[in-house]
Amino acid sequence: MLDPNNGSLSPLVNLLSKNSHLRMNDAKCDRQGRFWAGSASNDINKQEGALFCLDSTQQCTLKQKGFIISNGIGFSPDNTIMYHNDSVAKMTYCYDYDIKTGNIDNQRIFWDASQYGEPDGLTIDIKGGIWIAIWDGSAVVRLLKNGTIDKIIDMPTPRPTSLIFGGDNLSTLYITSCNHVSFRGESARPAPAGALFGLKTTYQGIAETGYSK
Repeated sequence: MLDPNNGSLSPLVNLLSKNSHLRMNDAKCDRQGRFWAGSASNDINKQEGALFCLDSTQQCTLKQKGFIISNGIGFSPDNTIMYHNDSVAKMTYCYDYDIKTGNIDNQRIFWDASQYGEPDGLTIDIKGGIWIAIWDGSAVVRLLKNGTIDKIIDMPTPRPTSLIFGGDNLSTLYITSCNHVSFRGESARPAPAGALFGLKTTYQGIAETGYSK
């Protein structure tokens, strides 16, 4: 955990061994302040990534496993559905979600992104639209609650990575992007790869909740 007063870091839980080929990846808090985080495998042939939840007592629970690269996490406005991406599998899953207990159940495919790229970061607007950054797809998509595509927004960079609403009335969509992946030995890509983008929209996001302990 980062102490904003002095910049110090303190470990809360050790989920991965130091010699593991796994790494922690995307994370987000639910609206009860639980911290959800997924792990990812550097070996894309192994489904060894998992999804964890850290509660307010700093107890960490394994919630789901069998992913390659656990990625974007989001919660429906009514807190009954959780969305979650597995990038390499090119799948967005959804689960029945109980905000009182933090339990998830009934995993199912919400959207198959195979034709578009790898689903990366994810955010939700106040109407329940699901916005996903598409890695190696040069795009951001907005999905309706039934899993159909509502909008495709072309990006001037091949690897948008994550996104969140901010600004006045939470109506500006801020989108991060990747320059290169160092552990894959990739060379740096030309600008604007790696840039932060701001897109004014007619939609309103939902203010994110911080970790509660």
